[in-house]
Amino acid sequence: MPTRQCAECGAEYTPHNPQQKYCSRQCARKVSERRYRGNTSMRQAAHAFEISEPVSLSNLMRAKRKPENTSAVRWRIELRRRARADYYALFGK
Repeated sequence: MPTRQCAECGAEYTPHNPQQKYCSRQCARKVSERRYRGNTSMRQAAHAFEISEPVSLSNLMRAKRKPENTSAVRWRIELRRRARADYYALFGK
């Protein structure tokens, strides 16, 4: 097989199989860690959720669309409560 250039470090290597992209396991591990553990968009989303204020119940009950800082589960519960107001009036909110 002809030599290839490592996609991580740029070193020349002879691949052991046709699908090999990296010169060593260390390079492959670096890419894998960066892909799965270094996902910055997930960290940024979690941080934004931590610093945001929760939506009050009165604002949630008046909202026509899902408020920005409301979880999907909480919004579905609110929509269910609105759809079956008679049921929730009997058993509480």
